Amino acid sequence: MALRKALRAADAGLGRDYGKLWTSSACSTFGDGIYLTALLLMAAGLTRDPVLLSTVSVAGTLPGLLFALPGGALADRVDRRRIMWVTDAVRFGFVALVAAAVATDRLTIGLLAAVSFALATGEILYTTASQSIVPQIVSRAPERLQRANSRLVSAQILLRDFVGRPLGGALYGVVAWLPPALNALSFGLASALIASVPSRPTAIATARTGLLADLREGMRWLWRHRLLRTLAFAVCIDNFAFMLWNSVLVLMLQDRFGLGGFGFGVMTACLGIGGIVGSLGVSWVSRRAGIAATMMGAMVLEGLATVVVGLTSERVVAGAMLFAVGAAAIGWNVVTVSLRQSLVPAGLQGRVNGTYRLVALAGAPAGAALGGLIGTWQGLRAPFLWSAAVVLLCALMAARVVNRRSVAEAEADVEEDAHLDAT
Repeated sequence: MALRKALRAADAGLGRDYGKLWTSSACSTFGDGIYLTALLLMAAGLTRDPVLLSTVSVAGTLPGLLFALPGGALADRVDRRRIMWVTDAVRFGFVALVAAAVATDRLTIGLLAAVSFALATGEILYTTASQSIVPQIVSRAPERLQRANSRLVSAQILLRDFVGRPLGGALYGVVAWLPPALNALSFGLASALIASVPSRPTAIATARTGLLADLREGMRWLWRHRLLRTLAFAVCIDNFAFMLWNSVLVLMLQDRFGLGGFGFGVMTACLGIGGIVGSLGVSWVSRRAGIAATMMGAMVLEGLATVVVGLTSERVVAGAMLFAVGAAAIGWNVVTVSLRQSLVPAGLQGRVNGTYRLVALAGAPAGAALGGLIGTWQGLRAPFLWSAAVVLLCALMAARVVNRRSVAEAEADVEEDAHLDAT
């Protein structure tokens, strides 16, 4: 009875199946937050060698570049619901293995790195399938998609960053194996919830075509769609710019403001709180200003706020501007994901989402590496100023394509295709 009430509260008028999806996502995200904090502590407890520690982080970033495209093709070949529950079930096994290794004092850096790689691979497969199944569950109506995505994103930020992470650190100090054990439990519950959602086969069968042909079709579709192609490269550049300064943020906050661990946590919390506000408020903004103006406004706000963070010597101002960056970045994410879901044909959702995410992720590693170099050569203010310049220039260039007219034309094309399919 309690579970039924929880699911009804979670569906937000978007249907019982959406309630299960939301609750499943909330469970696994909460567990992720607990585990991610404990992961850093477990690794630091095994070695103080920065190179060895970095292998765990690197292992967690590689799957995004390796499996974004194959994961998209898989989401168009196989029942997306099945991908999600099987992925969570497998992740349950890997994290349970870590819990057992900690409990028996057999944990190694190699095992943590291998599990990080496996979990990140699962995250790629799960997220691509999840983004592709949302339109099947709530329909492709833009307002319903924005509402669905904003609730998913806000819950993820709240439960992972503000509940899960602090709890993970506290639990690790009490019983070291408890955080991975709870994360395993969260994956198990999430898997069971998704498995209970009725099957929704993909719109087209691709079994008669090869994997490479499927991948080319998804890449070709995205490349030929001028609006989504522009957005894909814009988010790639934006991720590059974000990582320019994010890679040196902790040093800047320590050197300029003299902040310790707690102060750094407060500042990063400003980003997260802004993200929650942005995810929940962006639907209201886009209904009044329009989708295109909301996206371009978010980029401009992010760029201007980044300038202020780089120049200010006031903690309160820096915190407020980080809040603005978080609101702009997550608001942009909700609107662009929802727009993409509404424009891409059902049978291509997986491959186009995979291609889009590969392009989007490609800029982050270069930004992180270059940000450190710029900070060393030109000082810690420089990455923020360069980042702002890149974001504002990107917004100026993207505005030539991302405007009210192009969005209206893209939505009209979808309606025309739907009409032709119906006849």
